[in-house]
Amino acid sequence: MGSICAAPSRPVFDPPAVALACGLRVEIADLGVWGGAVLISEYDGQAGTVRVNARALAAFGAPAGAGRADIEQLRNFAIAHELFHHYEARGLVPRLRGRARREAAADVFARANVAVDDRLDAFLRRAAGSPLGI
Repeated sequence: MGSICAAPSRPVFDPPAVALACGLRVEIADLGVWGGAVLISEYDGQAGTVRVNARALAAFGAPAGAGRADIEQLRNFAIAHELFHHYEARGLVPRLRGRARREAAADVFARANVAVDDRLDAFLRRAAGSPLGI
């Protein structure tokens, strides 16, 4: 007999696996210097690619104590964020008017599907305050 305290589990959202299932490649790439802006990732629908900025991953992983799991958390968040843009491009979710609204919706989607701890939240908030956001 199972424990009465056991909560039913929901399937784990695995952004790299979902991207692959959608026919997308995921690349870690140097997306260049954008002044004071933090560009974390980009969706390239024509190439069928999500690119996660190696510079953002390095910046997030730079503090003492940051490990592979921290960097994977940011990578997974970025992929989930860009998956939302892929869903927009394919008409699977409505395309909102205005870039800021679309970015906010992608952020909400990613936060609903990837655990965000305080450190990642602070990093994302700094990125969202930059002109390019994520």
